[in-house]
Amino acid sequence: MRHLKVLGAFTFLAFGAAAVWASVTFAPPDAKEVRLGTVVLTAEKAAGKASGTATLVCTADLGKGTLTIIASGLDPKKVYTVWLVKMAKPKAKPAKMEGKMKMEGMAGMEMMGVGKAPYRLPVSDKGYANLAAPVKNCREVVMQRLEIVEHPTKKATDMKNMVPVFTADLMKMMQGQKMPGMKM
Repeated sequence: MRHLKVLGAFTFLAFGAAAVWASVTFAPPDAKEVRLGTVVLTAEKAAGKASGTATLVCTADLGKGTLTIIASGLDPKKVYTVWLVKMAKPKAKPAKMEGKMKMEGMAGMEMMGVGKAPYRLPVSDKGYANLAAPVKNCREVVMQRLEIVEHPTKKATDMKNMVPVFTADLMKMMQGQKMPGMKM
């Protein structure tokens, strides 16, 4: 009889621990967050055999969020930076935007760095990159294009010598999604 009580208590504890583990491991994302989606990064000629994805997770009101970039096959000896690019009317000089440098690119493009200046994409010795950068305004981010560029001079601040490696249309994340206040 005593063995049955011990076995019963053990079974209860084992199933209870398994239930807690499963609820933590397989729990749905925070109800206040929305995973807008993942896009495959389009490899440009300079990418070689590299590949990657970008994922955007935001608050339900499309305010703050996190943009995650995962890539493989990159050259660890090269310097890469990450940018959000949108078409705009050309301006006379660069301006500050949310504490990040906003550069005027060619043909009236505005470029805003992703992450912390100088917006470098960290690449491991084996060519893997993983960047999770905070986003202050998801509504603005999904209306832009993501670009990852290489700096042949190995200086992340060299804005005159950039070679496109990856691009991604972040608007594709919104396809088929109904978000509050977003007009498509």
